[in-house]
Amino acid sequence: MILQTERLLLREMTQEDFPALCCILQDEQTMYAYEGAFSDSEAQVWLDRQLERYRQLGFGLWAVILKQTGEMIGQCGLTMQPWKGQELLEIGYLFNRSYWHCGYATEAAQACRQYAFETLGADEVCSIIRDTNTASQQIALRNGMHKADRMVKHYRGVDMPHDRAAFHTPILIHLTRFVKLFYSKRFIFCIFPKQISTFLWIRQYPFGKILLPKVDKQTQCQQICTASRTDVPLNHPSIQLLQQMMVQTLFLQQMVCLLLHPF
Repeated sequence: MILQTERLLLREMTQEDFPALCCILQDEQTMYAYEGAFSDSEAQVWLDRQLERYRQLGFGLWAVILKQTGEMIGQCGLTMQPWKGQELLEIGYLFNRSYWHCGYATEAAQACRQYAFETLGADEVCSIIRDTNTASQQIALRNGMHKADRMVKHYRGVDMPHDRAAFHTPILIHLTRFVKLFYSKRFIFCIFPKQISTFLWIRQYPFGKILLPKVDKQTQCQQICTASRTDVPLNHPSIQLLQQMMVQTLFLQQMVCLLLHPF
């Protein structure tokens, strides 16, 4: 098992799942965004591609199992997809039509989004959806994504406009990563919105003390890092990553400095 939600289990598919997979891939209405149902050979290629992804990447489209019955009702997971010369991490989902309109796709997609950020350490995840597939677009919206851009794909001899909906790493996940990364460095000097520091203070995270000076929005990141007494050089990749995060948060009106150090 890879993931579980309140009603679902997500696991790697096997050859034994081929009949259940065919119920999805060989249904004309389910596969309208792919210009028609798959043949047996096309369905096998689809399954083989997922098995290869598991071996090479450690993830792919997973079987979605309904806890109540143990039945495979769909597939949902993470794949690397080409997009405008890049390889992007995508959440994909495709469910048996008998289980549409029950919230299962949204439930599984949200679990995959969390897995992408917390387990894979992704900075962004997206869903690439044909422009006519309004149902999948709604799932992406419920998964917190917003339309980013469009590209035309060519499949089965047809030009298919696709929209990319994207979701960026939440700032609290960034914070968690920085804490794990820098805790062994003695301390680190960071900037975060006031409400996040307040949250940390209330939850009594063992990060040291919180300073509350007002930080001018125009303050340069390098000056802020220089003001700290860290012995990590400013050109260290970790510091540069931290500076990028500062740039993303400097537009907020009220900022605080958070000093992290072990006890």
